Amino acid sequence: MYLLNKNQGILLATFIMLFLSFLAFTAEAKREATKKDTHPMVTEQDKLMPCHECHKTSTPRVYQEWFESVHGIGNVKCYQCHGTFENMQRVPDVNRCAVCHAEAFGHSENKPCWQCHKAHRFQVSK
Repeated sequence: MYLLNKNQGILLATFIMLFLSFLAFTAEAKREATKKDTHPMVTEQDKLMPCHECHKTSTPRVYQEWFESVHGIGNVKCYQCHGTFENMQRVPDVNRCAVCHAEAFGHSENKPCWQCHKAHRFQVSK
């Protein structure tokens, strides 16, 4: 049987504590990432309501940006970019832009659309 001296024991304990802290940190980061890209639970009845009915009060700035944008004026629905409750993406996949904007899609291969066109405002920002 191998016994550790005091310094080895302290080193081993420190390593174990760091490893456990790392595991806890990565688990929390994963939970946060998942939470950010999933829609909070809503009832089946709530799913029948347009997104803006709740987002007027829950995220008023985002709602107002959308409402005043070309997409809001054109009545582009949230799910068309962000998906439905079941597959919601806070940051839409850039390929969803190509569905309506095929002629402009791909003019900047290195950046997603919203790096130049502010999300929900769709104005060029420099």
